[in-house]
Amino acid sequence: MWSMSLLLCSRFKADGDGLLSFDNISPLLLGREAWWAALKRNKYLQDAFSLTPPQTLLLEIQAVRESLRMAQSHDVPQFCLNRAMYLSELSEAAATLGLKVDVAIQYDLAKTLWAQEEIAGSIRILHHLSDRQDLADQAIVISKAEILKELVSIAW
Repeated sequence: MWSMSLLLCSRFKADGDGLLSFDNISPLLLGREAWWAALKRNKYLQDAFSLTPPQTLLLEIQAVRESLRMAQSHDVPQFCLNRAMYLSELSEAAATLGLKVDVAIQYDLAKTLWAQEEIAGSIRILHHLSDRQDLADQAIVISKAEILKELVSIAW
């Protein structure tokens, strides 16, 4: 259901209808994130949906990453920076649960920093990620090719 709403939001932007500005869709995105955050904190709901704490955290991270992508496509830098920082906080929680998502979150942070014209920080993060040997072991896989593609696009 939420994926369909994001698809529709993307389509309205692509069609140029102007019906859904980012100001109109951001409450939907934040509401979706809030749903997963609430589920993460409520053991009863987790049991009702047959989800484990790492699964609910992963779903929340995926929702935040989708919000970040939507904000990037609408060129809303402050929202992007806010979501990237929140993802960094979630990364710490994920590490305590043994959930490996740090590569995807660092990748998103690097792209966000690049958009904020923090080029040196972005390159540093991407170089570090390109040297990682555990890319395939992550819960959200970012390939070495994706990382190198970002580095090349920055260099040009």
